[in-house]
Amino acid sequence: MNKYSVLTLYSNVTTDCEVRLTKTKIPWTVLSISILTTQLRHCFEDQYFRRNNFICWLAVRMKLFLHNILTSRVLKSVKVGYPLKLKANALKVSTVDYDPASVARLIPKVEWSVVKSVADEIGEEYIPCLPEEVPANYSENEEFLKLAHRALLEVDVMEGLLVCPETGREFTISNGIPNMLVNEGE
Repeated sequence: MNKYSVLTLYSNVTTDCEVRLTKTKIPWTVLSISILTTQLRHCFEDQYFRRNNFICWLAVRMKLFLHNILTSRVLKSVKVGYPLKLKANALKVSTVDYDPASVARLIPKVEWSVVKSVADEIGEEYIPCLPEEVPANYSENEEFLKLAHRALLEVDVMEGLLVCPETGREFTISNGIPNMLVNEGE
């Protein structure tokens, strides 16, 4: 059993994620764990747990919801760094279970104008035409919630670039994973 085989991640939409280490002899200092916010729960496309071997595998994919919360503020010369321009080269539509209550809780957390502009750039082939603004009764509007679910959670950007609006610095997206690491001194 290696040091990574003991990590299990539990999350639901209403509470913060909880990280537990089970059956381990590894000191806590060995593992550097970032607690994920519940907003990123749907960014995990695949989950595979093999209980006998205590293996946890999670594949993160670049979804439009994740794009909506990313920023390049870590760069020294950047004041806002939002929204990042998305240049998608390869897209994939994946099926994510539809839960209207979860989608309704996501809507206030996103900048709808950014979602709308990115959806327009991607095209109606992947995301049907979204309304200009969030309807007043969005939590009861099933048609809107399904469109938002499709736009935010089902479209994966497999290859492409995220571009800082202030500096033009490009962050690559490869195999659905955005590389937001910056070089020392940037």
